[in-house]
Amino acid sequence: MTLGDKDTAILQHMVEHALQVELTLQRFGRDRAAFNRDFLFRNALSMPIFAITELAKHLSKEFRDTYDEIPWQLIGSMRNRFAHEYNAIDWDICWNTAIEDIPMLSQFAVNILQRNNQPVPTLTDVETDITIYGKGD
Repeated sequence: MTLGDKDTAILQHMVEHALQVELTLQRFGRDRAAFNRDFLFRNALSMPIFAITELAKHLSKEFRDTYDEIPWQLIGSMRNRFAHEYNAIDWDICWNTAIEDIPMLSQFAVNILQRNNQPVPTLTDVETDITIYGKGD
């Protein structure tokens, strides 16, 4: 499958938000007890996860069908929980998503971008808030 401009931009943004998850874990520590105690930690970690779930729903059907090993429907249901049932967020799922699922999804996106010779955001880009891809995305 040839990667279209829209899917490329979405994957780049997903990687960027995954890097924000990593930076948040670095800043607050990978301490589950601290996550449970600190609403700022929970908010800081959940926002980029929400952004990733929102972005995933905008990937083309062709892309999602081609890469059906990714649980796109599950990602979408997590987005709906964040968007519509904020008080019902399962913080265990949020933590496990940040620690286990986001790194795998990010690596998947990086691999696709690299195979298609597209720029891949880095920690430096995120730390300095540099956009390396199209304007207005």
